[in-house]
Amino acid sequence: MSLQTIHLPFDVPLMPAKMLSAGSLKCLYENGNIRYISLDGSEVVRMIYSAVRDENWQTAPYVIEDEMIEEHEAGFAIKYTALYQLNQIRYKAFFEIEGKKDSISFSMKGVALNHFQTNRIGICILHSISDCSGKKVLIKQPDGRSYESVFPELISPHQPFKAIQQMFWTNKEGVQAELTFTGDVFETEDQRNWTDASYKTYSRPLELPFPYAVKEGETIAQSITLKVSENKSVSRQSQLNTIHSGEIKVRFPDMGYCRRKGFRHLSDPEINLFQKIPFNHYRVELRFNEKEWKDELSVALSEAKKLDTKIEFVVFFGNEIAEDLKELVEKLQGEQRYIASILVLHHERNVTPHEIFEDVRDALKKALPDVKIGYGTDGYFAVLNRNTPQMTDYDFVSFSINPQVHATDTRTIIENLSAQADTIITARTFSEGKAIHVSPVTFKIRSENHKDADERFHTSFGAWWTLQSIKNLSSANRMTFYETVGA
Repeated sequence: MSLQTIHLPFDVPLMPAKMLSAGSLKCLYENGNIRYISLDGSEVVRMIYSAVRDENWQTAPYVIEDEMIEEHEAGFAIKYTALYQLNQIRYKAFFEIEGKKDSISFSMKGVALNHFQTNRIGICILHSISDCSGKKVLIKQPDGRSYESVFPELISPHQPFKAIQQMFWTNKEGVQAELTFTGDVFETEDQRNWTDASYKTYSRPLELPFPYAVKEGETIAQSITLKVSENKSVSRQSQLNTIHSGEIKVRFPDMGYCRRKGFRHLSDPEINLFQKIPFNHYRVELRFNEKEWKDELSVALSEAKKLDTKIEFVVFFGNEIAEDLKELVEKLQGEQRYIASILVLHHERNVTPHEIFEDVRDALKKALPDVKIGYGTDGYFAVLNRNTPQMTDYDFVSFSINPQVHATDTRTIIENLSAQADTIITARTFSEGKAIHVSPVTFKIRSENHKDADERFHTSFGAWWTLQSIKNLSSANRMTFYETVGA
């Protein structure tokens, strides 16, 4: 990733940023965070930052006060105060960042201004996928023991490294890095599970109970130190000159769009507009625990016929599965030509329950033999990656993505595009050669409050992001974007 500010010919600005140097190290300081830490142009760490998360994993926004940035011949020093606020969270933290010759330290001292529940508070480090994937890493634990591992190439469903006090690794261009952590026990997760293009090292192991209570006046202090040096035994030039050429041709995936749940009928002008766009399918959710599901189905079938397209049904069964299945089959009899697929889910589970899939599939195949029946999740790739199918009689696997699970700033959204392709590569390893559906792709985390939209979505940047996403997901068999929106 370039150290320079990304310049896009679009209408979405980036936050102000400042280039800083410490010996041979360079980095970008932006809104309290250090990004793109590099030695002679070789990225070592993607980002160092601090996060406060609530009991639902929402990240608390913050305001910076009393910021001081000093630059001198040997490096730099930064001090600031951050005030975090979200729902019940009121938190104040004091930060010091210091860059010396070939090292950077980042420390936080925080205090709770009231009582609240949280899942995580602390410093996080992001490691670049492109610079670390497949590289060995040595982990030193708080008890003094050590073990060796590897930054995973395929997306790791669970934490590849745990109980971290120090990390040692050499990146793809021969730069040796050492991270030392104090104040808590750290571990690393593969953020590509949520289509972030990074491995993240963070504190408070997930095996500990969460959420947990923070009392008013309670303090937390953490710090990390990064030291780097160049491994002279590795020829960086030969690695930098490695260029992959040639073209790979793949079948362009089927593309569709989503029906907004509970949305009114599409108007005739809207139908005419959608007919001009050659989409392959129309995604419709049915939830049997909601009494409106029959109306939703009736309207969706009517619109599919007018649109001359097929429906991708995402069906959430309730607790009366036999009754739900019987009613669904009755409603879909004679409508097979308008149905492309059915993803089998349950409203109390985040992935297709293995114990119901076979019976549901058999009943649906008997009534609708040409309709594809799938296994998967309405959630993130992490859910599918941690709950891979244990049967073979499914026609496809499915999962959803969006770029704003962990951060919403424009620079991060740009960075994370590259991780989308890795989800398809990893899914191919456990999907038994079956089709892969990415459904839906949204620009923001879905919520019931549809008015809470990201203003960047309806900009040239939003259009550019969509095109890049289509390119990165092009090896999937099907992708479904966004929702129908009317006046």
